[in-house]
Formats: sequence, structure tokens, C-alpha cells
Amino acid sequence: MVSNAPLWVFGCALLFFHTSEYYLQSRHVPTRLSLETLLLSPQYLTALGIGLMEYLIEKRLFNWKEGVYGRVSFWCGLIGIVVGELLRKMAMLQNRWFTHMIATERRNGHRLITTGVYRYIRHPGYAGWFIWAISTQIMLANPISTIGYGVVSWYFFNDRIKYEEALLLDFFGLEYEKYITRTVTGVPGVRGAGELIAS
Repeated sequence: MVSNAPLWVFGCALLFFHTSEYYLQSRHVPTRLSLETLLLSPQYLTALGIGLMEYLIEKRLFNWKEGVYGRVSFWCGLIGIVVGELLRKMAMLQNRWFTHMIATERRNGHRLITTGVYRYIRHPGYAGWFIWAISTQIMLANPISTIGYGVVSWYFFNDRIKYEEALLLDFFGLEYEKYITRTVTGVPGVRGAGELIAS
């Protein structure tokens, strides 16, 4: 493997992720497009910077990124990136209500999507991003950032999913309660608001 291949693939993965997110949002809700649609928050950019620094420092100080560990990490991470992207993009394409902002009011014509990937996973967009983000760090063979991305992303989605599901229960009532019983949130260990109410 070319020694800088993980870095190049990481750059391509970032470019594809953010441009495709912007494009798909422009198809769904063109009136809400802004720089925020690129999903480049200061916190996210800081996390990217930390991951990049870890990669460069460890690559310079240790040779294990070039060996078997580095190759296995590269391929496992690349597979995870593709799986995460596919899951997230399927979610966006199958749900015309998909936006980057949580809807706090039910819009006219808003309906619950329970087909396609949503048949099994309530939050496939979040699950896809969770897999994608952690996989970028696995691909770079970044042990510290892999753990950090996993922990921070998990806490972010744990809070966000509970908040969003409380709103969805309000919007769709019994229909959403039934939907909860036959699906998972998609983020390991995250229980939604409906699951907490039922237990």
C-alpha cells in the first residue's frame, strides 16, 4: 500500500460526504440551504484536526501504521466508510422529509417513513454517520481518535435521538409507538424516548 493512501482516501471520503450531503439537501429542502448544510461545525472541524494530527504524529513516531495493523485498519475502515455512506444516503433518498435540522413542528403532509431501510432502523441517517465517522479513524489506524469519535458520537446521538423521538411520539402518537417496537435506533446502546417510556 502506498504510505499516504489512507490520507488520500480520507480526503476523498470527506469531500464525497460533504458534497453529497449538500446536494441531497438541495433536492429535499432547497429553501433551507446555507453554509451549515455542509455540516462543518467548529466542533466537527476540531475533531477532524485532532484525527489528522494523531495520524501524522503516530506515522512519524511509530512504524506500525505501515505494517499489517495499518493495512488491516485501512481495509476495515474503508469498508465501514462505504457501509456508513450507503446507509446514510439510502436514508436521505428514501425520506423526503430528511433534513439536518430536527423538526420541532409537524409540517403539512409530514408522514412517518417505515419502508426501505426505515423498516428496520428508526434513525438510519444517524447510524450511517456513526459508522462512517468512526470508520474514518479506523482507516487511518488512529486508536485514540477511534475511541474518541465513538464516545463523543455516541453521547451526541444518545441525546439527539431521545429528543427527536419525544417529538416524533408527539407528532405520530400510537403509530410511532408501534414502529418503535419493531425497529432499533441504529446506534448501538442508544435507546430512544419511546423505549424508555415503555420500560
